[in-house]
Amino acid sequence: MSSRIYTPAPRDLSKWETAHWLQASRDLMNQSPKVLLNALTDFANTRDTPDALLTFLRKHPGLMGFPYCDPTVAEMALSFANGMKKWSASERDSKLFQDALIQTPFFHFRDRLRQVWSGGDTQGLVLAELLSLFDQPETNSEEDPEGLIHLRWRFLPDWRKGSLQYRPRSAFERACILLLENSSRAKVCARAECSSPFFIAGRVTQRYCGSDCADAMQDQWKTKWWREKGNVWRKQRKAKGRAKAKGAKR
Repeated sequence: MSSRIYTPAPRDLSKWETAHWLQASRDLMNQSPKVLLNALTDFANTRDTPDALLTFLRKHPGLMGFPYCDPTVAEMALSFANGMKKWSASERDSKLFQDALIQTPFFHFRDRLRQVWSGGDTQGLVLAELLSLFDQPETNSEEDPEGLIHLRWRFLPDWRKGSLQYRPRSAFERACILLLENSSRAKVCARAECSSPFFIAGRVTQRYCGSDCADAMQDQWKTKWWREKGNVWRKQRKAKGRAKAKGAKR
């Protein structure tokens, strides 16, 4: 594992070129599983706004190695986000704006990731797509035969470990395989109002992303209990108190 510190992108991403995005992806790919899973978590929790997209790009520029996408997808996402920021508030609420968001690779793969994370990928086909396990159409090109091997052979045998090893080509793919390895702890916060519901739990039985949501749900439960059963509980308590007082007089 590389000891190089993973540095977020500068605030002004317009000065970056394709080489910068590719280097960011290589830097992120060599980070610890915790760093990669944190980046993937932020990706899953990115909201449907240009500002949220820009915030993510600045924080995790190296996670944009989506399967079957051109390396310049991050630059396209940046251009898209900057362009969308010029839309008025009413335009952003329109169906046209939402359709434009959905059609971008960034939000397309975010939604696919959310489907996997929430347990909706029952056959594993969506995760297979995210891991680039589906073969690209073969071509008649005779150039770079080793490149074809790297493209099509995602699993290679490891004699020392006695198993097949997945070979990720990008930080995004490595993060997705780490998510698979930690699938039992990949959770969606049980609080419906949570703004960042996708998280990696510290334990398998954890239901909430953190203490804020857990406390909020506890408060909601108490309020509901008092509304539905509070009067009955008060009456029973008063009745017990009167009976105890009568017993003491005797």
